[in-house]
Amino acid sequence: MMKVFKMKQLISALIIGISFMHLSCAAQVKMGNAEIPVPTGWKRIVDDRERINLLSPDERQQATISVMNFDSVSTFEDFKRACEHRLKAERTEASEVSITADEPFVDADKFGMYFSGTEKAMGRSFSGYLVQKDKQLITIYVESIGLDSKVHLQAFERFVKGLKWR
Repeated sequence: MMKVFKMKQLISALIIGISFMHLSCAAQVKMGNAEIPVPTGWKRIVDDRERINLLSPDERQQATISVMNFDSVSTFEDFKRACEHRLKAERTEASEVSITADEPFVDADKFGMYFSGTEKAMGRSFSGYLVQKDKQLITIYVESIGLDSKVHLQAFERFVKGLKWR
């Protein structure tokens, strides 16, 4: 009796999980050697070899996924310099921007860094993830206008958490 009950719970949990996955991400985009899930309803507005831009159904969020290819494998110090340049560029884009960045990190065979910020004058929130594996640097960048920070972060997490290297 107990085994049947546990099996029913497992099957139920799997069905709910599969349904949730289907509702939250309908497709994937390929950028470089990575595959990134796309939330349901988001549409491509730019698609080239180095960048994909996606727009949310309500048109209040945009995601940019880009790739940079290098001739040789970068060191962690090289990656940290790339992160510094990215943060500097974010700060110079807007006059009154507030940015918080985590320290760059090493995770198994890749480097990564998360950052986020706001531009109050525009009501804009943004979050970014830089991840480098071998000779490729992938950037996932999501920006939202006039949305609650929780809604913004949910969209960002959908892109980032499903990233898979091929």
